[in-house]
Amino acid sequence: TWWQVSYTTGVSGWSAETYLTAASTSSTAPTSTTSTISSLPAGHWYAVPNSNLTAVAPSPYDSRVLNVVTAWSGGTFDTNSDSLIVWGGGHGDYWGNEIYSFNVDTLKWTRLTDPYLPAQNYAFGTGAAVNPDGTPDSRHSYGGLAYLPNQNALWLTGGSTWRSGNGTASTMEFNFGTSQWNSVANSPQGTTDLSSAYDPVTGNVYAYWCGWLWEYSPSSNTWSTKTQGPCYSDGIVSAIDPVHQKMIIIGNGQAFIYDIAHGGGIQNLSATGAGASAMMNAYAPGLAYDSAIGELVGWAGGGSVYALDLSGAQPTWKDVSAVSSNTVSPPATSAHGTYGRWQYAPSVNAFVVVNGADQNVYFYKVSSGGGSITPTPTPTPTPQPSTPAPTLSLSASPTTVSSGGSTTLTWSTTNATACTASGAWSGSQATSGSQTLTNLQSSATYTLSCTGTGGSTSQSTSVSVTAAPVP
Repeated sequence: TWWQVSYTTGVSGWSAETYLTAASTSSTAPTSTTSTISSLPAGHWYAVPNSNLTAVAPSPYDSRVLNVVTAWSGGTFDTNSDSLIVWGGGHGDYWGNEIYSFNVDTLKWTRLTDPYLPAQNYAFGTGAAVNPDGTPDSRHSYGGLAYLPNQNALWLTGGSTWRSGNGTASTMEFNFGTSQWNSVANSPQGTTDLSSAYDPVTGNVYAYWCGWLWEYSPSSNTWSTKTQGPCYSDGIVSAIDPVHQKMIIIGNGQAFIYDIAHGGGIQNLSATGAGASAMMNAYAPGLAYDSAIGELVGWAGGGSVYALDLSGAQPTWKDVSAVSSNTVSPPATSAHGTYGRWQYAPSVNAFVVVNGADQNVYFYKVSSGGGSITPTPTPTPTPQPSTPAPTLSLSASPTTVSSGGSTTLTWSTTNATACTASGAWSGSQATSGSQTLTNLQSSATYTLSCTGTGGSTSQSTSVSVTAAPVP
């Protein structure tokens, strides 16, 4: 009897002789199992054989399906089904809006939904964020995906839509129980490269975009603004340490930290240690919380892995990369980022990452030992009083003047430390005061923006200028 042996599809560590022996007693070659991942030693990578997402792509095959992963696309982890969820495409890269799931128990990909077929015609529709059948238009998903365990739903907001490339405020949820998409409250602004993170303590999602930090409550279907800072968004990812209640926003040369428990503004992350520079400068690196070690763990490509310790006064990165006995290493990250495709799987105490639809899925163990189906419970932090947000009052008197006339702007604040004028006036201003404007020639709007440790606020007032009376 003859057997054909393929080294390219064989399981790592199996020799030709082993395959021949197995084939003589079984009709199938050995496969990876969950125990393969659970028993993986700490500091080791594992590549799941034959685990390309393209194996479950829609038929007829469209090579653009590769962009479900590589076109600025993200993911999240469904702890209920123990699966890495991947969804993406969009703009000029891929029309399909199907959802893909890689199950940690079976180590297999499944396509959970079929694509909205009319969208494959590039001339179809107007590039709206929601298709006529109620499903979302394909998008670059960036960091706009999260899993909501209480709702058992995939949450999606923002992104760059198919055809137009426009950002969107459209926010939707895919219920895994009913396999249905539903629109929920839109985000405060239309966004493209947004980063978000689910907080298991509050049950809410925190979303960062261009300096804005918003909180979305799935239970009340409402958005609220937490704070506003400098505008950075491209190539940035977010993750939350639920024990220390800190949100890390990092990538593409930026690194910030937000204190969820105490509020206040977004602060620069002044972290030290190995990996601080690599993680900050990587474009949309992988970042997720490891409940076994109680730290956020980041991956920026190759075999290097770093953990962020937030327990002390000084945030510290440490190297938890592969040990010398490891012989497997994933390739470099996609040029368009990893986003949420690097996730922690509690059931096997390992990280899972997919870097390309035509590449194998990889696992990495930071600490030894298996996991549990239910993630380690997260302690609720002791409530602390929040720093009050600043308030601002701005008025003009009079609000209507004749050409060449004057008006006086008067303002006052509470909990503000600095104010800046914009619009028809400019420059730094005191946190309270007045200013008389003379020889006004045209109607104008005057804006004042003030910041404090509790956030920021702004107000505007307008002055109308009428033609001078004829003598």
